[in-house]
Amino acid sequence: MVPCGLPVLQGDVAARADAAAGPATCAGLGDTVGGVELRELGRCLAVEEAAEERAGKRVFGAYVYYVYRWLFDNLRLEGYAVRWNARFWPTFGMFLGQTLLTVITLFIYYPTAYLRMYRYIAQRIVVKEGEGSEPLTHATLEFDGPLGRGFLLMWGQGLLSLITAGIYYPWALARVGRWLASHTSVVTR
Repeated sequence: MVPCGLPVLQGDVAARADAAAGPATCAGLGDTVGGVELRELGRCLAVEEAAEERAGKRVFGAYVYYVYRWLFDNLRLEGYAVRWNARFWPTFGMFLGQTLLTVITLFIYYPTAYLRMYRYIAQRIVVKEGEGSEPLTHATLEFDGPLGRGFLLMWGQGLLSLITAGIYYPWALARVGRWLASHTSVVTR
């Protein structure tokens, strides 16, 4: 066992941990500090950093979910309660999948990911009448914007903002917002 309590890594995993630990902590064999070999300490630190990074992603995903949940659970409009009917794990999986696709494609996929997440959120928003244990569903939101058109619109507005060094950005934001609003409708029941 290594001092941090994690088992010693072996094989390919050990080589990756050595590489992640970097040259500063992975000294040659025989270098010790306080009786602990630096190579083993480097492996231990690399494993702990990777575990902390994964935990940070989980915490951020939970944070986003609960912010949306809190926002919609506390929104009231003239006697109607607005609710976001989404479960944590499917929502977390959807957002994580879209984020990974965006990163893998070097942010080319970002407009489509944004629109898919917007559609996912909109489809799960309901307006309920009353405050009882089973309030009646009054209305839901629906987004019917074509992803291809939204992709081209968002990329075009982004490029115009980039070319004009950000001067066009407020108009781009207004145009994309207007397009989203024009394709979002309230469906009453």
